[in-house]
Amino acid sequence: MVMQHESDMTPEQVLSALDEAACLEAVRPNWARSRPEPGAGIPEFLDPARIVGFREYCGFPAETDAPLVAAARRIVRDPALVRLARQVEWLVYEADQKPEFKGWPSLRKALGMDAPVFYLLVGLGVVPHVRRHHRALGIPDPVTRETCFNVRCFSDSFAMQHQGQLGMPAGILAWLHHYVADKNVYVRLGRFDFWLKPFYGGAHVYRNQQTREVLALAEHGKRFASDGLMVGTGTAEESGEIWTSVLERDARCVRGHPVTPDGRAERGVRELPLAAWECVLEVPMPIADMHIPFGGGMTPEVCKESFGRIGPFFRKHFPEQFPVAVASRSWMFSPELDRMLPPESNLIWLQHNIYMYPHGGASREGPGHIFPKRPFDVETAPRNTSLRRAFVDYIQAGNAWHHGAMFVLTDDLPRFGAGLYHHG
Repeated sequence: MVMQHESDMTPEQVLSALDEAACLEAVRPNWARSRPEPGAGIPEFLDPARIVGFREYCGFPAETDAPLVAAARRIVRDPALVRLARQVEWLVYEADQKPEFKGWPSLRKALGMDAPVFYLLVGLGVVPHVRRHHRALGIPDPVTRETCFNVRCFSDSFAMQHQGQLGMPAGILAWLHHYVADKNVYVRLGRFDFWLKPFYGGAHVYRNQQTREVLALAEHGKRFASDGLMVGTGTAEESGEIWTSVLERDARCVRGHPVTPDGRAERGVRELPLAAWECVLEVPMPIADMHIPFGGGMTPEVCKESFGRIGPFFRKHFPEQFPVAVASRSWMFSPELDRMLPPESNLIWLQHNIYMYPHGGASREGPGHIFPKRPFDVETAPRNTSLRRAFVDYIQAGNAWHHGAMFVLTDDLPRFGAGLYHHG
């Protein structure tokens, strides 16, 4: 029997061979665009010699060579697996839009315990793509290497959730698309990732030109509870405590509801004369959108080191798109964390050295990065870390929590760590 060449295989044939026919609708789009040229060799990330170099560049230990190479050799022997790998590679690294991997093959029937390694191998394939993209942008290799270390972080997160198993979920591969998209500047500088992009809003930020005071105003038309936290659109209003923010600006002044640096909006309106107050952050000004990779701790020292690199890096390499602020949206910027965690917590230290503002309504679901198993059940949620215990205790006491957002103006980064937005 002559084995069919992978370049000639249809998605129906591939999925039938892998006993994954139910995944056809997820896999079929753009299939023809990922078809290899006749005579094409195996993908780089399935070549044992390249795998060793890729895993080293991404910071994996040498003991992962054997399982990675063994899984790759197993995949290469099956044309259906090779063809599926090309489809994933094209979607992640070549497609114009960020892909979705909902409903994709688990590959447990075809690969057993090696199934998650299939997607990790495609993830390691990010290395040549990021290196080409960064070289074109003039980004130095040490920063490229730091950025590729995130593949190791994704794998470590997977291992923590799966009893130490080596691998990567298909869904997280979609995020790697951002690292190589043509117009994206996405780098890791120390502890944090920074993505150069337009500000997405949530607050309007002003600075007094004489005193240098910084004040955020809430966006127009947002609904808040009496504690200054944002209310979801489905929240009942019987209590009479809910109010809606206004923001008005004319040639003379701006009027709005101040947001305190701990992330709570005030009901009273404040008027800022534009002769004294300058708008320093609003849509669509450029920002360094901060993302927080898994692992590594968040001590004051590593936070200061990472934030201290932002200004010099972007000023040297992207002066025409220089970000006016670092900004981020995350469960880590929930004002309720101050009530959950001890004051000496690294997260609380970080919160006291940034300017937070409301983002998103209340939730009684545990954050997915802390409680990845869904749906979240407060009665059975794991309590094996201090952070998990704090969240479970807080929600069991009848409380809800909010996602939050934050910023630090780039001009203030040299003083980061001095609590410059918090007084008293």
